[in-house]
Amino acid sequence: MLLRKYLFYLLTKISTADIPCSHRLSTITSADQILVLHEGSVFERGTHDELLAKKGRYYNMWRKQIRAEKAAEEARVLSDRAAALRERAMSEETSDNDGDTDKSDKSVSENTENASDATRAASGALGIAADAFRRGADLIRGSTDDGKPSGHP
Repeated sequence: MLLRKYLFYLLTKISTADIPCSHRLSTITSADQILVLHEGSVFERGTHDELLAKKGRYYNMWRKQIRAEKAAEEARVLSDRAAALRERAMSEETSDNDGDTDKSDKSVSENTENASDATRAASGALGIAADAFRRGADLIRGSTDDGKPSGHP
C-alpha cells in the first residue's frame, strides 16, 4: 500500500513518468532514479552509481548478477570448446590417418580425453552460474546464505 501511495504521489507531481520494473539490473542502470523494494517498501533509492556507492542491497544484487553473467559466458565458451573437440575426435575416428591405426587410435583417445575435460569444465562453470543465479534470487527474495535478511548486519 505504501508503494502505491508513493507512486501515486510521484505521478501527481510530474507530468510524465516511465516506471520500468526489472529483475535484470543492467536494463535500469541509466535510470534517473532507482527504487529498491523490500517487503513492499522502498529500501534504497538513488541512481545506479549512488546505490553502488552505498554498498547495500542493490550493490549486492549487482555484484551477484555480474558474477552470474560471467560464469554463464564462461560455461558457454567451455561448452562450445567441448563440442568442437568432440566433433574433431569423431571426424578423426572415421578417417584413417595414413593407415596407421595405432597413431589414429592415440589421436582419437587424446581428443576424446580433451573433450571430456572440457565437458567437465563446462559443467563446473554451469554449476557456478546456477549457484550465482540462486544466490541472486535469494537476495531478491530477501534472504542470504546465513538466513538473515540481506542488507542488514
